[in-house]
Amino acid sequence: MLFLSTNGCKEYRLEGRLIGHKNAINCLAVSRNGNMLASGGKWNIQNVILHTHLTPCQTPAIQNPADPVTCACWITRQEATRETLCYGTGLGFISIWQQQGEDSKDFHAKVSRRIGTGKEIMCLTYNHTGDETRIASVTRNRWVQVWAFDSKGPLIPIFSVELSTTIPCTVQFKRTASRNLLVFGMYDSEIHTLRGSDGTIVGTNKAGPMIGHAAVDAPQTLFLIDNVVNGFSLHRLEDGACICTYNTNPVKTFPKQVVFGDRATLVVGGSDTGTIQIFDKNDGALKQVLQHADRG
Repeated sequence: MLFLSTNGCKEYRLEGRLIGHKNAINCLAVSRNGNMLASGGKWNIQNVILHTHLTPCQTPAIQNPADPVTCACWITRQEATRETLCYGTGLGFISIWQQQGEDSKDFHAKVSRRIGTGKEIMCLTYNHTGDETRIASVTRNRWVQVWAFDSKGPLIPIFSVELSTTIPCTVQFKRTASRNLLVFGMYDSEIHTLRGSDGTIVGTNKAGPMIGHAAVDAPQTLFLIDNVVNGFSLHRLEDGACICTYNTNPVKTFPKQVVFGDRATLVVGGSDTGTIQIFDKNDGALKQVLQHADRG
């Protein structure tokens, strides 16, 4: 389902429905220009043009159709005229698809490889600085890996480190010259800062009791988490201190996605009741509830 806000109106309305997946959808990623949506599910990943007629793209064959897609991100470089999609799977495969040409609906596979021992890839992210693009991944067996990516060649390893106890759920590059990484731990709720050159931990904060999902704002001063206990909470990145809590009264303690919305003025998160809940970031008030399914 697509929910859009209209000019002059802060509320979201149902704009349309996309058909393609027959089972649960694990992840969604919208390209930076807003024209393409990648949706990953239990059996496949599907690209859809959002801009005009919601037309499905022509995508490469999946190596293992039974391998669930767990995370996805679009790699955007300012000089590039073609979109590039990177996604990870439950069996530890990382794949990169590239648009055949500008405005083309056809994609071809640039990279498809299994990383490490083939454990679930929990999150992917990228950073583009100067002429170099880096991709970072975190896996369920506590590994953090960073590669350099050239659109004409394979992934080039930069570092690979194993965290001692933290099972990471989210990873984010810091937008600084050092390209340090922020790694959010699921069960221990620790936020590690890893040095961008070799993966050494140079700082740790905590935002307990658990982190189901995390999102960092554009200035990288605040972050949101699904705290698993009573809903979502907003924290300072410098020390992990909680600023505001958004109570959703969750029935089940499953991880739920949460993001900043509308230029970081809103908090938008999922639920286990088939709804999307939208809160005012500053005062914590529930502004709107969107129904997208009969149950979570």
